[in-house]
Amino acid sequence: ANDISSKGIGLILKAMLFNRSVRSLDLSSKTSSSRNRFSRFTAGPLEDLLEKNSSLQRLSLSACTLGVPGAQGLGRGLVANHSLLYLDISQNDLGDRGAFCMAAVLKECHLEELNLSDNRIGDEGFISLACSLGSLPNKADGSHPVWSRAMKSSEAAAKYTDGLNILRTTVAQAPAQELFEVPIGLTQKKTPVEQIQEAAQVLHMAVKAAEVALPKLKTLNLSNNQPTAIGTRAVADALHVNDVMERLQLDRCDHRDPDHGYEGLIGYLPVNTTLRHLGLSHAVLGAEGLTNLAKCMVVNQALRSLNLSGNLMDEAVAAAWGVAIGCNKSLRHLVLCACHITDASGLLLARGLAQNEGLESLSLRDNALRDAAAEALEEALLQNGSVVQLNLELNSMDLRFLMKIKQLLERNDQIREKSLPDRYRSRIVELTECQKEVTKMSNILARNRQKKKVALWKQAAEVQKLKDEKEADRQRQATVEDQLHELLKTQQAVEEDGGDTRNPLCWEDGLFSYDMCCGEGAHNVLGNPSCWEGPRSFQTCCLPSLHEPSCWSDARRFLSQQQLMPSLAKEERLMNSDLSLSQFCCRPGSFSSEVCWGGDGKGYVQEHPHGLALNISLRYVECCFLRLRAALETPPPRWMSEQISQDLQPWTSRLSLRQMEDFEEWIQETGQSAHFCRFQVTKTGVYHCNLTRGSHTKLVEAVRDALHVLRRSVDTA
Repeated sequence: ANDISSKGIGLILKAMLFNRSVRSLDLSSKTSSSRNRFSRFTAGPLEDLLEKNSSLQRLSLSACTLGVPGAQGLGRGLVANHSLLYLDISQNDLGDRGAFCMAAVLKECHLEELNLSDNRIGDEGFISLACSLGSLPNKADGSHPVWSRAMKSSEAAAKYTDGLNILRTTVAQAPAQELFEVPIGLTQKKTPVEQIQEAAQVLHMAVKAAEVALPKLKTLNLSNNQPTAIGTRAVADALHVNDVMERLQLDRCDHRDPDHGYEGLIGYLPVNTTLRHLGLSHAVLGAEGLTNLAKCMVVNQALRSLNLSGNLMDEAVAAAWGVAIGCNKSLRHLVLCACHITDASGLLLARGLAQNEGLESLSLRDNALRDAAAEALEEALLQNGSVVQLNLELNSMDLRFLMKIKQLLERNDQIREKSLPDRYRSRIVELTECQKEVTKMSNILARNRQKKKVALWKQAAEVQKLKDEKEADRQRQATVEDQLHELLKTQQAVEEDGGDTRNPLCWEDGLFSYDMCCGEGAHNVLGNPSCWEGPRSFQTCCLPSLHEPSCWSDARRFLSQQQLMPSLAKEERLMNSDLSLSQFCCRPGSFSSEVCWGGDGKGYVQEHPHGLALNISLRYVECCFLRLRAALETPPPRWMSEQISQDLQPWTSRLSLRQMEDFEEWIQETGQSAHFCRFQVTKTGVYHCNLTRGSHTKLVEAVRDALHVLRRSVDTA
């Protein structure tokens, strides 16, 4: 038992509502501990469990303080339940009111086993249970509904009452020692056993006229309650009609009233043909009750197990039971523990045991038997070949007799095995082999179930992996679509800013057009090759760039004022064609910068590897780096920013951008900028510059300085 409160039990019951795998639920506490506690608040969840759960077959609620509210909820749930077969609600202090609740639903539910022991149920509760089990009214009342099927209901009721009284009188008056003897001088008169059988047959025919709906209950335990002989008699009377019950426990229930206590036993044992197990231990039957019970056992051929422990048995009672044991052929197990059986009584029982042909187990534990009874039992076993278990513990017997009795029991066991027909023995061997196969297959099934679980786990993992891959593909596709959208937006923005002419200098002479050389009608991705001659090229004319017409007017003004080469100002080609002028003035080097734009001495571009500052003006950078200006003013696509951040992450994580800015400012102030650069741009990524290799340093340095100039000009604008 655990220590579960009513709240915890309520949660368990709610969790079981829709469970389809659990077949048995045990919430019992240890005897008299009541550690798992129900309350009136758990009656509702218990009712819901029985109404909605269709797989639960066994429910144990012993010693759970169920009480009357719990019994009421249990009863309402049982009406709607079709799966529960076993119910244990012992030690719950139900009382008569709780018994009423259970009796009201016995005929409607599907229970086959019910344990109501230790619930302080009194006579009223026993009578209500008896009515549900099929008890008939003791009065000759023809108006009772059970006689409605009979043509003459009053007559049928009277026949039942008379038949019951006749049977009880016949059993009570039959001499226990002369059951099979015909009275002297009355050769035509029947023996007492025949008289009892005839009275039982009359009662059986009277019972057939009654119409009673019976519950499906096969096992009922009413032990250790608080009825008087009236209540126990009512339950016993129900067995006249009930042909479903197979096991009845009435241990520690009072039968001592001589007017009522054992009359119920007398009434049903000769008539009932379905009851197989009966418990009457410590039932205070008394000498007369035990004697009449023995007479009934002579007639009864259905009972297989009988427990009479704790009922005092004197010599007269032992004599009657000696006759019953010798005559009865159906009883297999008889328990007579703690019955105060003396040596003299043991001799009488041994006499009947010698004649018995069906008893397999006899328990005489905790009696007053001595060597005389032991010797008599030994002699009885010499004749009896059916008994294989004889319990003689807690008796004062000589060990020699006990050893001989043990040897005889072993002999009976061997005789019993050998007496089985060959087909039974072969069948037993087959069943044993089948059991081995079942065990083997069970182990295989257990392993297969484990393998199946592992396979299901792997399958779930693969399915999850597939889902993750699909999600990753979806995200990648969304990223690609975003990148494409960004490119389209960038392209649209550039086209809106620069129009469809891109570099208008290429088309000013009217010989070519943007659509002819760069548009959709172009022959390949690098445009129409027939257009590219002289100063025209795909990079110059088709790529996005920013153009300022004032650049070329400034260039012509500087050409006309320069003193280095006065003849340049007279060149018609330079003065009339902006394209030719841009080709001449944007050549790399300080000469073009000084002639076309005028040197300002700032030295924005430095020559590598000597680090000499070139006299290149700001106007040169602004007018000749047209595509860089367009790229700088166009916001980069998100995918490009993310990729650049990913490529630069190994370096930015080691050195902050602020530190790198400070370092760059320092190398510029010291004139060492030609020897340092931040990154190397290649087709495979962006890497830190390796200054031991100078092949790329000049290009990177020039691009870096140009970008700085453009950025300052854009910021200034």
